[in-house]
Amino acid sequence: MIAHQITLTIIAGLGKNTRLKFYNRRKQIVKHGTVSIENVNVGDLNDFIDTVNELHLKRFSKRCFNAMQRKFILEILEAFSSDKMTSCSQLKVNSTVISAMVNIQTDNKVYNIQLGFLEDFDRKIATGTLHLGYVIENVFGAAYLDSFDLLAGTGKNSSYKARFSKPSVTLETREIIHKPVLKLLYFLKDYVLSRVHTSREGH
Repeated sequence: MIAHQITLTIIAGLGKNTRLKFYNRRKQIVKHGTVSIENVNVGDLNDFIDTVNELHLKRFSKRCFNAMQRKFILEILEAFSSDKMTSCSQLKVNSTVISAMVNIQTDNKVYNIQLGFLEDFDRKIATGTLHLGYVIENVFGAAYLDSFDLLAGTGKNSSYKARFSKPSVTLETREIIHKPVLKLLYFLKDYVLSRVHTSREGH
């Protein structure tokens, strides 16, 4: 009941289109068959990371984790597992994974590290956003959890994370370069990029 009330509170603060993708499309996805949200067992992590890579390959034409990154994330996920269970999540329809979410839980917070999903599963469904809705609801349904952190970053086509959080926080990256040669190279790079941008605006 508490989780449901919190979910309704979150939904009430969303825009119409985001609310549709985040929650209301559940009516659409069940038309495809049996829908399930499953956390990943530690023993299934290898297959899970392979699934994330396959989903990214279909969507971005490249894998999410190379061999070194794959080894590193597996070690991290195993280290943060609890009772042989991880906070990683899979959205399945008729036992087929259509979205896979790499999450890490520490203390009372879950951090979202990566999300891979079938972009063309159903043109009416934003598969990844719908998966987020299910997972966030489950997080607030757990007595030992109180927050879900999407971390900084943007999506492929839009800054979808900004739709879920208000007020927003602007992050800045500052680079300190000591060597004169590197300073010159960075200056030239910025100059060329600014000229390209100006040229495009002129057309």
